[in-house]
Amino acid sequence: MSRGKKRKKRLLKILFLLMCPVLLVLMLFFTPIFTVKNIRVEGAGYYSEEEIRLASGIALGENPYRQLRLSPEAILGLRLLDAETAIEALPRIKEARVFVIFPNEVGIRVAERQPSVYLPYLGSYLTVDAEGYVLEVCQGSPPEGLKEVRGIDFSSYSVGKQLETSDIGHVRLADNIVGAIRESDENSDFQLWPVVDWIDVVDEDTAMMSFDNRVVVRFDPTDRLQYTIDFAKQIFFTKIGTSERGRLEFIKGQNPSFIPD
Repeated sequence: MSRGKKRKKRLLKILFLLMCPVLLVLMLFFTPIFTVKNIRVEGAGYYSEEEIRLASGIALGENPYRQLRLSPEAILGLRLLDAETAIEALPRIKEARVFVIFPNEVGIRVAERQPSVYLPYLGSYLTVDAEGYVLEVCQGSPPEGLKEVRGIDFSSYSVGKQLETSDIGHVRLADNIVGAIRESDENSDFQLWPVVDWIDVVDEDTAMMSFDNRVVVRFDPTDRLQYTIDFAKQIFFTKIGTSERGRLEFIKGQNPSFIPD
């Protein structure tokens, strides 16, 4: 074979290799077989699967490959980043992943924010999660199943956004306290959660709780928290009379002491 024919054959091979991706893209973009036949949703709890689908903006019968951004994370993961952003605009969505499942299915995986406590604010009640994101605002009465947290100063808020405050660490401490109370009540004859009135995070090493509007417990939320909650519950239910009022003090390095009013 002559040198010219070899060169021509080599050029044809190169041209074919260059054309393959182009042809593949054209197939993905314009062949009906690749249009969306099903949208699969995972992780939804507060929102229904249909609400997640609608928020994504993806509809059956459209071509998802046309929505891929020209970025490495979109192309390599077949992720629909605009749909992810749209879903994450829902107040209770912490994270969303939307991806094409070859050839004609779309998967949506979400992680929802969980309500932790509520904050009273100008006659309304803000439900927030452990990171201080505002999930909803209730008027008239506080949300059921949550406890009031005091000691969080914030300048403003928006539903779905984090509180404008330097006290986000206090919100996390309050969430830790809530978690310790719930853990203490598991498999226990004494249930502390129903008698907790409010939690006040005073500063990084001081918090207070009110039990049955009679006993205020003062403790360090960063020092053996689970032990403190368990011990405070035991004292309240077995050592303090049902009509007694006062303060239960947990001072580091000392035994807890009850100071009657």
